Amino acid sequence: MNNISIASALQRKIVTARLAGFGFFGLFVAGLFLPKGGMTPLMTWIPFLGVAGSHLYIAKRAVCPKCKAKLGQARYGLGLLPAHMERCPACGLDFSAEAFGADAP
Repeated sequence: MNNISIASALQRKIVTARLAGFGFFGLFVAGLFLPKGGMTPLMTWIPFLGVAGSHLYIAKRAVCPKCKAKLGQARYGLGLLPAHMERCPACGLDFSAEAFGADAP
């Protein structure tokens, strides 16, 4: 069985969503350099929806697996920095504990 902590499991999902958001933002920036008329409304909305979707995904997934308290920016920030919080502020769950099962965060 994988010995992965709850914090690592959550962090992996958050970082993946952040990188997807950055990728969509990069698509928008690349669209700015298209020839005149190349930046269609579709090239504006797809990246916007991708970035917004990554933020919404993080808002839904950055929760305590035990009590479902939202951890949000307090825990993850960009998702690329080390975690600041070691326990859930609501229920006290230790995030360094091992995550079990297929339904682990």
